[in-house]
Amino acid sequence: MPIDYVSRAIYAISQRETSIGKTYHIVNPLSVTIQDTRTWLCNALRISGIELVDPTMLVKSMNQLEQWFAKAIDPYLPYLYYPEPTFDDSNTREVLHGSSIHC
Repeated sequence: MPIDYVSRAIYAISQRETSIGKTYHIVNPLSVTIQDTRTWLCNALRISGIELVDPTMLVKSMNQLEQWFAKAIDPYLPYLYYPEPTFDDSNTREVLHGSSIHC
């Protein structure tokens, strides 16, 4: 997501008094799936054979690499094991409608 878009959107939202108390998701309109992200990471790290499994199916004794990986992705587990997350960006689109701010 271009930082210019994000910063201009944040500024535009912050300038509206009607924005107070609402939630604004600034997201890429062309979302990337978890599968796309996994494929990209595997290619970037030059690894293969990574499979996301349900945490309840994990073996109790993980090797050191698996333990490190499990700890690193812990905050992201809800995004990995449930349907693709979606974010309601309707408030953001409403504020930016008719402006010159586009992603």
